[in-house]
Amino acid sequence: MPRLCLLAGIVIWVNTRDHLPPHFHARFSGAEVRVNILNLSVITGALPRAKQRVLMQWAAVHQDELMRNWELARNGQPHEPIAPTTTKEA
Repeated sequence: MPRLCLLAGIVIWVNTRDHLPPHFHARFSGAEVRVNILNLSVITGALPRAKQRVLMQWAAVHQDELMRNWELARNGQPHEPIAPTTTKEA
């Protein structure tokens, strides 16, 4: 499980050659969530409310990078780390 980002204690990753739909995983303090990259909806699980809110804000900013990493993982290629920023940088 190559880590894409560590965001406020939340570990975020995409599994190599994982199943559809395109999604990423996130874990915080024993809680885990899987999030659809295309529409940023929760597939399974949940994080504590405040952490999940931060995660979803981050995912909205980095949606294109998440999709790129999904495609890399599906092709067995190395991931590209993503910055732990929750706002678009100018």
